[in-house]
Amino acid sequence: MLREIIRNWKKFERLGLGLVILVLLVLTWLPYIYLASQTPVGFVYNSSTFVNPGDNTVYFSYIRQGAEGKWLVDNMYTSEVTLPVLQPFWILLGKFSKLFSLDPPTIFHLVRTILIPIFIFFSYLFISYFLIDRKTRQIALWFFSLGAGLGWLFVLAKPFFWFNNAWHNVPFDFFIPDAFPFTSMVISPHFILSWLLLLLTLNFGYLAIKYNNYFYTVISALIGGILLLLHPFYIPSVFGILGVYWLVLSIQRRTFFWSGTLNLSLIFLAALPSVGYYIYLYFFDWVTHIKTIQNFLPSPKLFITFLSFGFTFISSLLAVWFFRQKIAQQVKDFSWLLAWSITTALLLYTPFLWQRRLAEGWFFPLAILFAFLLVEIDKYFFAKYKDWSIKRWFVWVPVILVFIMSNLNFLGLNFFYIQQKSYAYYYFPQEFLAAANWLEKNTTPDKIIFTNYDMWFRTSPALVTRRQYLGHLVETVDSHKKYLEMKWFFQNNSQDEKKYEFLQKTGINYIVYYSEAPDFNIFQPQEKNYLQPIFTQNNITIYQVVLNNANE
Repeated sequence: MLREIIRNWKKFERLGLGLVILVLLVLTWLPYIYLASQTPVGFVYNSSTFVNPGDNTVYFSYIRQGAEGKWLVDNMYTSEVTLPVLQPFWILLGKFSKLFSLDPPTIFHLVRTILIPIFIFFSYLFISYFLIDRKTRQIALWFFSLGAGLGWLFVLAKPFFWFNNAWHNVPFDFFIPDAFPFTSMVISPHFILSWLLLLLTLNFGYLAIKYNNYFYTVISALIGGILLLLHPFYIPSVFGILGVYWLVLSIQRRTFFWSGTLNLSLIFLAALPSVGYYIYLYFFDWVTHIKTIQNFLPSPKLFITFLSFGFTFISSLLAVWFFRQKIAQQVKDFSWLLAWSITTALLLYTPFLWQRRLAEGWFFPLAILFAFLLVEIDKYFFAKYKDWSIKRWFVWVPVILVFIMSNLNFLGLNFFYIQQKSYAYYYFPQEFLAAANWLEKNTTPDKIIFTNYDMWFRTSPALVTRRQYLGHLVETVDSHKKYLEMKWFFQNNSQDEKKYEFLQKTGINYIVYYSEAPDFNIFQPQEKNYLQPIFTQNNITIYQVVLNNANE
């Protein structure tokens, strides 16, 4: 079935697919090339954009551990000894990093680049399955690849809205990159892989249930098992969407859909090892339990979600309503696309801690239905007004700009922040590398590092496999408490007895002190007899904690 679709692609479809891939490769590399070229003297580019720089360093840390020979990764962003966990994607990248002598950021972006054409190829394959008209397919592909929501309207009203509002009320277009294909392709290879695996799991699962095809069942089950091992977030999405579609078929057929039940059950059984593994970690590894609770990802207010997806969602429903006779002829099994769309919309406000992550995948059915609506509107005006063919570009160009504006803004914010010299998003001082090299050569992996500079504790585990007392909002156990402790320690130069007791209690071995750290440079470590300087370069000094020399 799917092979036949590929064989029947016309030349202009293949050229269009290639052009989309080329455009995406250029656009998704553009911010990185620019940011690297703007690296200030004395600094190092962190290989990230303004979104997720802290998360990327976690992934770089995993890759580094894989390159160092590990098959299970340790959490270097917290001082507590944690249970090593499976991270197969990042470990695999680590092995390739070692094999080809590439550093973690390089292998990260190389794999990101390789995954883009694979993801777009399979996306167009399924778009071609659902859309019969070839030109509509092309429109859907462009919209799916480059489109987003209307969150840019909120940005226009409050250009610095993420500084002034609760972080979870930022539009999906700007703060939740895995919600849309384009921002996923810009940010991280694991977002692209997640999108790809989710599309394959759901669409092959749909084919398995609809046609009672056990070959598709096996494919969906195997891919779903991998997906849920990499991203357990999507358990509700996979079984919620497939379950609702099974229910729709049962209602349509007015009988209990036994064959569909069996296919769905087999997909669920294949996912049990992945699901069971995370259930085990949640209940038997206290660090994973705390991280899960800390990983609070609520969906934004309904108004923000509407700006991000709502117009496309409502338009898709209107397409089904106003063109319900034509849609049955032009869109194959739109009941599956509707089940996917409506279920996802509901999942965003179900009582899961990671609500907003469930937006991933929603844009696929929306792009197909929205492309159908645009084509039907165009046909209507072409039939009614003879001169529409001349004027149509004056209408469609603004429409196109409306739906790619968020992604253009997403790219443009990187250029804006550089012009504003907001370097903390992108660069860290060069002496960090020297400090990391010293720690790697002169300390053991069980040592605990404490610092007064957030760029160090976010970046350090990506440079050297050593534990940070405080490192990441989610990865660090009790991160809020530890952040307050860091503020207390470095924002005054007194209470030495309590600070000595704090170092003794927490088991901190080394303090990496950056004299230019804003707000946290009041503490003067050179005056403390319980701290011994052992490495200095420019503005950074490493102090070893000497626990038998408490201040009197």
